[in-house]
Amino acid sequence: MISLTSLPREVFAVSSNRIADRCLVLRADDPDNKEVVLFMSEMNQEPDAAIARQIDTAVVTDRSGLAALAHAILAVALELEPPDEPEGDTLFGLNGDGPW
Repeated sequence: MISLTSLPREVFAVSSNRIADRCLVLRADDPDNKEVVLFMSEMNQEPDAAIARQIDTAVVTDRSGLAALAHAILAVALELEPPDEPEGDTLFGLNGDGPW
């Protein structure tokens, strides 16, 4: 089980296109490898604030829930128009680089 009162060493974060500091975070650090946590957060915040946001917005799901979400996100993504500008300003280079 993932503890919502601690912060992970690594997360996957997707930044918002409309609010620069907002992001959707995926935690997959369950020692039993049975669940993941998705939550809304903000970049560059104090650890206590990050934990509070995590507790307030967390959605905990298992393999089947995450697979269903992944399929839904992929289906929607394939229907979106491609971006007009080159994709170079994403957070993908920052993901998994350590504590936030």
